[in-house]
Amino acid sequence: MERTEEQMADSYAKAYKEPVSTLTHSTRYVAEHFLKWREAKQAKSNSYGASKKEMAKSLFSTGSSVSNVAKELGITYANAHYYKRSLGC
Repeated sequence: MERTEEQMADSYAKAYKEPVSTLTHSTRYVAEHFLKWREAKQAKSNSYGASKKEMAKSLFSTGSSVSNVAKELGITYANAHYYKRSLGC
């Protein structure tokens, strides 16, 4: 039984934990892999029940500093500062 390109790519990616590339995989496979990755990432970020921006707004409303919000949410200081400015806190 011959393995398909997708099966070979999956086993390679699992074995070496390297990013999927158009150099080693078809463009279609790379696109599908990206969409699965993005969906998983969005599901993980929404597992808190709120987006990080909404959580940042809540933290800023309680008087937290940009540095504390960045540490609490696991984001960069620059992103926390951006959230603060965009939310008008």
